[in-house]
Amino acid sequence: MDKMEYLKKTFARTTGKNFENYVISQIWTKVEEYGLYPITQQYVKRENGYALIDLYFPQINFAIEVDEYAHENNKILDKIRMDEIFSSIEGIKSERIKEGNYIEVKNQINNVVKNIIKKIETLGYLKWEENWQDKEHEKTFKIIKDRKKLLRSDLIGFKRIQITNDIFNMGLTEGFLKWGKSYFELSPNERLWFPHLTPNPKWKNYVSEDWNMIYEENLEDKKERQIIGNEHNKNIKRYTFAKYKNAFGEISYRFIGVFRFKEMKNITYIYEKISDELEL
Repeated sequence: MDKMEYLKKTFARTTGKNFENYVISQIWTKVEEYGLYPITQQYVKRENGYALIDLYFPQINFAIEVDEYAHENNKILDKIRMDEIFSSIEGIKSERIKEGNYIEVKNQINNVVKNIIKKIETLGYLKWEENWQDKEHEKTFKIIKDRKKLLRSDLIGFKRIQITNDIFNMGLTEGFLKWGKSYFELSPNERLWFPHLTPNPKWKNYVSEDWNMIYEENLEDKKERQIIGNEHNKNIKRYTFAKYKNAFGEISYRFIGVFRFKEMKNITYIYEKISDELEL
């Protein structure tokens, strides 16, 4: 997606929000020359649930919330898609711009812009180019490889081929991955797992609010289920990557922890998280 197409789509996400549109457009016109990459309507994970960040610049990890008089962003949002949960950012701090008269709002915008420029000058970052995301991915992945550890809090999405080959050295081909397998055996007690946690006609699979439990329910078979062979052995570690689509329909997989089978209740398999970290 080229720059013009991306900007049209990302700013269209605030259509109908007059004050928010005004603030975002004012900020963007003042900082565009610095090569920032804007994301609108970005979900963030907080202790009491999820919230929307109205404008986010990932290169400098800078977020802005726009508080209209009837603003909903501060409330716990309990009806969001799994896609948005898995693309959310954890624990981010944001600056706020509150609705007021022209001078009040102008001063708030100018202060935010000053803080953005200050962070740009002190941080050092990759400017937005057509391949900016690829470069940022390489930079983040190098940090992970040097650290020799992948964390649940790492904001990075992978393609399945990158996970299997770049992380686990499996040497698989794109064609093999298209067979639709949801897991791969790494050793007798280890699995690489891609559970379908997004809407699916056959399965109702979801993660708990605190990301500590995964539930699998077969929608086609309502009979009480049985534990299937060795795959539900409690000693098996499942290195789990959740599939999601970003705002523009691009598919990615994000590491959400190491899980193991816990128990079966009626027609539901239940898995519990045992670690937020994956040793590479």
